[in-house]
Amino acid sequence: MLNLTKISAVKHVNFSYNNLTVFNINTIKYVQNLNLSNNRISKYLGNFTHLINLDLENNEIKNLNISQFNSTKLLTLNLKSNKIENVCNFSVISLVYLDIRNNSIKSLCLGYFPNLKILDLSNNLISSIHKNLSLSIPTLEVLNISSNYLKELNNNFNLQNLLKLDLKNNLIEYVTEKCFFGLNKLQYLDLSMNKISSVFPSTLQYLSGLIQLSISDNENLSSQDFGLLLASRRLKIVNASRTNQIKIPSSLTRSVRYLILSFNNISQIQCGDLDSYPLLNSLDVANNNISSIEDDALGRLELLTVLILNENSLTSVPYTLPNNLKHLHLRKNLINQIISTDFSGLTQLKQLDLSQNNITVIIEDSFSQMFALQKLNLSHNNIHVVSNSILNGPQNLQVLDLSYLLNVTKCNQVLCFPVPEKNELEELYLENSPVLVSRLMNDAAALKTFTQLELLNMANSNLTELRNDLQNYFPRIQNLILNGNDINCTIIYFIFPWMDIIKENFTYKDSIATNTTNQNTLLNDTNFTNEIIQNNIMPEIANLFINYEPLINDTNITAITESTDNNQVSNDIWYKDSTLGVVDAFAADTPSSHPGLFILLLLPIALVSTCFVINYSRLKRRLHNERRCEMDIEISNISSELW
Repeated sequence: MLNLTKISAVKHVNFSYNNLTVFNINTIKYVQNLNLSNNRISKYLGNFTHLINLDLENNEIKNLNISQFNSTKLLTLNLKSNKIENVCNFSVISLVYLDIRNNSIKSLCLGYFPNLKILDLSNNLISSIHKNLSLSIPTLEVLNISSNYLKELNNNFNLQNLLKLDLKNNLIEYVTEKCFFGLNKLQYLDLSMNKISSVFPSTLQYLSGLIQLSISDNENLSSQDFGLLLASRRLKIVNASRTNQIKIPSSLTRSVRYLILSFNNISQIQCGDLDSYPLLNSLDVANNNISSIEDDALGRLELLTVLILNENSLTSVPYTLPNNLKHLHLRKNLINQIISTDFSGLTQLKQLDLSQNNITVIIEDSFSQMFALQKLNLSHNNIHVVSNSILNGPQNLQVLDLSYLLNVTKCNQVLCFPVPEKNELEELYLENSPVLVSRLMNDAAALKTFTQLELLNMANSNLTELRNDLQNYFPRIQNLILNGNDINCTIIYFIFPWMDIIKENFTYKDSIATNTTNQNTLLNDTNFTNEIIQNNIMPEIANLFINYEPLINDTNITAITESTDNNQVSNDIWYKDSTLGVVDAFAADTPSSHPGLFILLLLPIALVSTCFVINYSRLKRRLHNERRCEMDIEISNISSELW
């Protein structure tokens, strides 16, 4: 038992990971933020009269005593991972956030929480919902009862202020007509990972404010029933992956902007299939069995900016693509060649992934109209010819992946390596592409253009030696990956002081992955497709998700906040071009002002001003003397009679 009589006035206390079994709150009765997580507490003494935040996560609490939480100030309470079985008689009037995850609660039955906004009951044993739930938590906005044992949804929600309802990973089989009745403000509904096989036709008509719907991983849901789910007039985001759809379902509303249909059984996209989605911004049909897309089936989607067709059976690039497209993913299909008309009109495209296909030929000028292209992935193909003009067109290409191109033929010309007309490349991947690496190392003209390169991957490319002037060509390099080569280290002594200079002058970016075991992380976006879309391609979706964690008057549960000073390292680096005898300076962060520079600019101005003043005074004095001389002469000529 812990007794702390000498620190009764402390307001922030952290006693986590102390193997405590009993705690007496009266010894520190004025505490506001208390962390008792990860102990063995089964009971606690005293009243939490001044507490604002209390963390009792991962203890051995079984029963909740209502009198001990009778605080008028308690706002957040964390009871996650205890042994609680019943919360029907538990009430805290002031509470705003309550986390009871990972317990043994069997019924969704609560006491009175008139101010509760966020309630997390996930990972319990809940199989039923109490009929008076709306009276217990009238102001609730976020309810998470995922990963429980609910089999049916009755009409007991009726939470008029609810914004987010998470029901994923339960045992729900049937969605009744009025199970969501009264949820007029609901914006987010997650029914994924259930066993839903049937939906009542008018179920979602009561959800007039619904914006995001996730119905994924319900393999028994038929196409007919799924169409009925798309009835809310404000619906924008729909995730229907892994629902065994055999074609794109028609929507009863035209408001959908983001549609995820990955991991289904769709074999073709016909004209008219997407006519009920005129406002569509993003379409994900990855991991289906699509072998054909009719002409103009996608061209009518004038607002489409993201198209994900990874891991299908396409043998060619879809004929008609929307002109506003910015992200096109065609990874792991059966495409065998790229012709000059495949990407015509896609002047706004920023990202193109053609990796892991059967491409053998890329016709000249295939990318000539893609002026805005920033990321291009051609890795893992059977390309034979890679001409030095293949990248003509893109003006701002930043990331290029040419790794695992094992069948590229050798080039006997002087200028062999493909570089963009305006070389702005920051990342270049040539792993397992020995011919291309050899071309690059022997092409001095190409090497001179890589002034912005920060990452170069030449792993597993049969390198035995490096150019001894390599440090002259990559002034901004931060990551040079050479593993898997048989390089004679005795002849590359120059690289060690060079890399030391780089290390001193550059701050490494955490976002750049240098782990070469994951070779294809550049543009492979279909792994966890939904997360990629939410976090990378469509940042506006993230704003619709409601955060479970509370922010109450900037108060924290932990007592100590560690602050670290980030040492700012200069980003300036100098390099010498030995062939031209020119020394250039690169500065990532140029100072906005410098006193020496100001004085330097002021000096010539002061000199000119001084010379001007001196000359002006001399001229004025000379004019004055001449005027006096003239007056003396005139006076001497006056006759004596006038005097």
